[in-house]
Amino acid sequence: MAPRKIGYARISNELQSLEPQLRALRDAGFDEVFSDTGEGWPEPCPGLISALAQLREGDTFAILEGGRLARDEADLLDLVLDLIDRKIELQTLKCPEEAAVLKFKAAESTFTEG
Repeated sequence: MAPRKIGYARISNELQSLEPQLRALRDAGFDEVFSDTGEGWPEPCPGLISALAQLREGDTFAILEGGRLARDEADLLDLVLDLIDRKIELQTLKCPEEAAVLKFKAAESTFTEG
């Protein structure tokens, strides 16, 4: 099975628009895009849960920026570690270097915890 490109977009309130995120993901070649509207925390975001469930080893998962994935750094780094463990590539479209920084921080957090 060929690797897939799956994207995720989220807005926090009705004053924001999902459209710019969705457009950026589609323009970058991510045809399968999941999304959520609203805070989502502490309740899980169903779009994020669905996107993560679809991802398989070798796939690429994209977001506009890291803040779209989690409410705090600990949750974000846990999610990034999960992607690394599952051999899923993370892309951040707004600032491509952010994905590398997140991967580094996630890996570093495993050393400081243990």
